[in-house]
Amino acid sequence: QKSKGASPNRPRELQKKSRHKPVRQLVSEMGDALTTLTPCLMMSPLSVAQFLPAETQAFDLVVFDEASQITVPDAIGAIARGKRCIIVGDPHQMPPTNFFARGASDSDDDGVQDLESILDEALAARLPHHRLKGHYRSRHESLITFSNHAYYGGDLVTYPSAETADSAVALRRVDGVYAKGKSRTNEIEAKAVVADILARLRDPQRHHLSIGVVTLNSEQQRLIEDLLDQERRADPELEAFFGAGRIDPVFVKNLETVQGDQRDVILLSIAYGPTEPGAKTMSMNFGPLNKKGGERRLNVAITRATTEVVVFSSFDPGMIDLTRTSSHAIRDLKHYLEFAERGPAALGAALQSQGSTHDYDSDFEMTVAERLRAAGWSVRTQVGVSRFRVDLGIVHPNLPGTFLAGIECDGAAYHSSPSARDRDRVRHIILENLGWRLLRIWSTDFFQDPDSVMARVQQQLSALLAVDSARVDGDDASRADDLTTDETANSRAESDELSENSSNPATDSDEPKQKESSGAAVRFSGETAPRIRFDESVDQTIDTPTPQRPEQAEKVARSIGPNADILEPERFHNSDYQSILASIAAGLIEQEGPITFKRITDHLARGHGFQRTGKQIRQTVWRAIHQRHQTSRTPDGHTIFWPPHVVPKTVVAFRGLRVGHRDRDWREVPYPEKLGLIEELIKNGTTRDSLARRVAERIGMGRVTSTLNQEIENLFDARNSQQSADD
Repeated sequence: QKSKGASPNRPRELQKKSRHKPVRQLVSEMGDALTTLTPCLMMSPLSVAQFLPAETQAFDLVVFDEASQITVPDAIGAIARGKRCIIVGDPHQMPPTNFFARGASDSDDDGVQDLESILDEALAARLPHHRLKGHYRSRHESLITFSNHAYYGGDLVTYPSAETADSAVALRRVDGVYAKGKSRTNEIEAKAVVADILARLRDPQRHHLSIGVVTLNSEQQRLIEDLLDQERRADPELEAFFGAGRIDPVFVKNLETVQGDQRDVILLSIAYGPTEPGAKTMSMNFGPLNKKGGERRLNVAITRATTEVVVFSSFDPGMIDLTRTSSHAIRDLKHYLEFAERGPAALGAALQSQGSTHDYDSDFEMTVAERLRAAGWSVRTQVGVSRFRVDLGIVHPNLPGTFLAGIECDGAAYHSSPSARDRDRVRHIILENLGWRLLRIWSTDFFQDPDSVMARVQQQLSALLAVDSARVDGDDASRADDLTTDETANSRAESDELSENSSNPATDSDEPKQKESSGAAVRFSGETAPRIRFDESVDQTIDTPTPQRPEQAEKVARSIGPNADILEPERFHNSDYQSILASIAAGLIEQEGPITFKRITDHLARGHGFQRTGKQIRQTVWRAIHQRHQTSRTPDGHTIFWPPHVVPKTVVAFRGLRVGHRDRDWREVPYPEKLGLIEELIKNGTTRDSLARRVAERIGMGRVTSTLNQEIENLFDARNSQQSADD
């Protein structure tokens, strides 16, 4: 489009090799064409001042994210360029950090001073305020419990984990010594942190969890980085967990720089402590925590994890003497260490006050619990520590560390929800994502016929228990088979090479829609991605299995393998059939991984007699498998599933069109393998002009179609972009 006053020669700017117009001038000449072509701009406050002239047409809306770190002078220019403004931030998070800025006390002007951030100014001005209270990051409630209690007054609505462990926060006591006034480091503690990192990265059961290290000062940060560098030089295999080829590499940061980061596991190194071995007292100087706003820094540090926090300390919580300091942050640190050491019990009665003071929410709930106990089930009531709780948790009889199921009764907690969507859908999605299998008991049904209702619940619990037992037996058999198949292991090892690439955003997704963290291309099992919940009350007539001809059944049986005799198409969408789908999918991922979610769903659908793979089938399969495996998101819109012992890569070797004794189409080849084929051909001397023809020859296509040619062009550009980024 052409706007008034726009330069007719503007397109020529893209063709110039030099003497480009300044961006600010170009934006000014574009006029309203800028907002017409790009109605949404993402810019820093500094970029707004540099590139948008003051006379630029006002934007309809200006949104500040992480507003607690934006100073008032930086924000004014952006606010002036908008008609409306939304300021988003957490006043309990980090304030703007600038150690070289002139303090308020140094000012020659005795007038009114600006507050620390634009968020503080907005709160002080009493602008319309809407508080978001839902917390979804933590996969175990204890990860946010302390902050919820200490900084948010217990107002955050958190959701309990399906694990029965009291806490995912642990205190690791080491006999370290702090070098006060010298290096300001704690070498013994740093070595303990590095040893824990190495143990996790070398453990096949845990290496998929991303790791972050947070220190209270920059000196301890540099020491841990140096120790890790030594280990990486000694063991090159560790490099895959640190380099650019991994979306969530191991990081080591200090309090001032960690805000905005997130990892599955956070290792917190206190560093400060006794200056001599066996000392009974120590200094109450904890660096940044003693400064104004230290409690906000501590809050940031302890809320970065999704799965686990381990605190490394060279002293016991009792060594912090609150009579020798008035710092709120030091007080909170003492209480957090007690919480890490003793669990939620350390918060005492104050934590109890956040929820119900009774064991049961209602007499109805008590009756159900007692009848379940009489039937032999171990029942926990009011599972959780915030205002939202699961009414009844049934402890797994064979796995005491987890809940077999959660039972929801329509009592006060159910009716307190502000909306039906939150009550009947959002809560279920979140809880299922945390590993819960939920059963519902309606009070009206129970009062009319309690015996029938309890019989149904008993049957459902028994079915879940049987499914888990079958899954454990199947896993044991699978592991036994793996010990005798060296060829499979060798073929998998060939795919674990080259580097990661995150080029274009994904389009045309093949799995149920989900909300993803910005910039994250690899999502591991510990992450809290919302899940699509299948509602059994929905009409299921769209996707129905059809009888198979004998030759089709024989082909499916060969494809499914030993699981062919357990297929029950009529139970495909039932919750108690999830483990069967997961078992078949796990076999596919082991044999063919990396493999696209679309190929997995098509395989399962055809194996069960479905002639098409509709949305309902995709949702059911996604619910059954996505939390059990490592996944990555690729620019072609597909989700890739990886075997558990293979680190997700952007480029892997091309394995042909027959993998795991099964044929596949070029469209079913995962994006990383396609890039691997491009890389292989280019290394062998293939030019860009002949690349599409060579690919067609490799995959058995008689001619190069326009679609294939365009795809190869995109792959070539993606490969070059990755090489440029690496350089």
